[in-house]
Amino acid sequence: MLLLLLSLLLPPTLSLTCIPLNTTTTPLSLHLLTQFCVGHLNSLTPNSFYTLGSNGVQFPTSSSNDQFWLDVLHPEYPVTLKSPVDFIIDDCFPLVPDFVEYNFAKLREFEPILVTLCVSLEALPVAVDEESDGRIMEALEGMRMVKNVTYEWENKSNLEIVEEVFEEYKDGFVKGEVVKIDPGYRWDGGETPLIYNLAKDMDYSIVDFAVQNRLFTFFLANGCVPLTADHRVEEKIFRHFKKGSSPTAVYGYDDSVPLFGGDTYEAETNCVREHDIGQVASTAVNNVNFYNTSGLIENLEPNPIPVVEYDPEKTYVAFIVGDGDNFWHLKNNHMKLFNERQTLCLDDPESCFPMSWSIAPAAAKYMSDIIRYYDGIAKNTTKDYFVLPPSGSLYSYPGLFPSDVQDAYINTMDKDMKVYNTRVSVHWEWFYNWRHAISTYFTKWSEFASSPRGFVLANVPYLLPVWIFRGKEYRMVGDNVVLFKPNEWRYSSQKQSHTTEEMADILNGFEKGYITPVYMTIDGSLEPIQATHDLVTKYLDDHVEIVTAESLVDLVIEKEAAALAVKK
Repeated sequence: MLLLLLSLLLPPTLSLTCIPLNTTTTPLSLHLLTQFCVGHLNSLTPNSFYTLGSNGVQFPTSSSNDQFWLDVLHPEYPVTLKSPVDFIIDDCFPLVPDFVEYNFAKLREFEPILVTLCVSLEALPVAVDEESDGRIMEALEGMRMVKNVTYEWENKSNLEIVEEVFEEYKDGFVKGEVVKIDPGYRWDGGETPLIYNLAKDMDYSIVDFAVQNRLFTFFLANGCVPLTADHRVEEKIFRHFKKGSSPTAVYGYDDSVPLFGGDTYEAETNCVREHDIGQVASTAVNNVNFYNTSGLIENLEPNPIPVVEYDPEKTYVAFIVGDGDNFWHLKNNHMKLFNERQTLCLDDPESCFPMSWSIAPAAAKYMSDIIRYYDGIAKNTTKDYFVLPPSGSLYSYPGLFPSDVQDAYINTMDKDMKVYNTRVSVHWEWFYNWRHAISTYFTKWSEFASSPRGFVLANVPYLLPVWIFRGKEYRMVGDNVVLFKPNEWRYSSQKQSHTTEEMADILNGFEKGYITPVYMTIDGSLEPIQATHDLVTKYLDDHVEIVTAESLVDLVIEKEAAALAVKK
């Protein structure tokens, strides 16, 4: 009796069911159902279900690091391993007895909007066709089919279905955020532009996130292309999900309409005529909500920033590790880079120099455990710091925002800066919009900011130069906002823009008194940490000093003040 009473008084023991998923052994239709079940069940009992190895198709050859994060963040969880089929039958079907039937081969193009329909109906998306698992088909006999969309949707277009589902169910979803999941479209820019075919598989990784957070999910191949029918519906969707004056956040990734070596609408801002949306790059990332067991981060205590007094005989450089706006990089590449950095710094503290990392503000809300892990490494090295990624709170082009959206965005971004204790953000704009961005957005920042702010600029497309600097390495807006000229060291899995020796020659060759960031995009390469270590310890001249990104801003203010004093 005493043991029974104690068991009732004590908190329940945490337990976790893990479901292995991969693109080679698990049928794609089971990916959707499994991810949907995980999202729905975790909305009922948070952090109870976790997928392993569900890396989707975006990065098929790389690890999803699910086991690493489970071992590091929650080694105390007793784990039960179940196959997708066992999990669906044992855990999901008993709690969600309703389902929507569809034919995977015929309707896979419509799976993103099917997620939205099933969330609305509180029913599971179950593929019923010749490829279906026999055990699941048998288990369905005790469940209730609430809708069969196979024949209802078979002769309709994705556009028609998206619009129908939106009109009927739009009021049942969270405002201010939506999810885009590409079902596998591919446009190669050939003789039939704006015509897409299903040339790849859908990445299901973020379905659990969309379901758990009740976010409207869809994809329209030409949704961002003006004068198309898709665009008309996409604009209607975004007008409905707008929340106040803040830009709407789009999770997932829009890789339609590739142009100039990138994806034209990936930042989303120029997707609709209102120019009031931005992106949180988050495709190919499962278990997002699981990495938030410690709750929202409100403020991280930074490492002390060394006081640096401006010396005109020195050149000042700050390294910034990029791509932290992307949840996939935060979960995968950044894990490797942070641990590599920690090893180098702890093995040889004397050679450890300041390093700044771009980190998505949305990660403080949805992936706080991972960010706290990185903050722990930063505390260990004592010389690592966080800044905001392009372009602040969202991957976006704020110079295009309407005035009221800019005002709301600046307020949000100021709060996000306080979360990471930074005054610096990377900032991207389309090449034609810098003058307007300065006269509106950055001028608003100058009027708003109570302390100096710095923006590390990059052009879209990035290969084009930013022309606003008039021969200098920075430009002031007012007396408290510093815009830094792009100085990028780009890495890809195939090459880097400069060798370590070439980058050293560039930095050593700047005139003394020069103040510059070096923004490093990684795009799958894991070399920047070792490369910067070699650069600093082997190749830089003594007059080149490595400082924090925060220090760059203060050094420019000090340099400008000294120049003004000389003029007087």
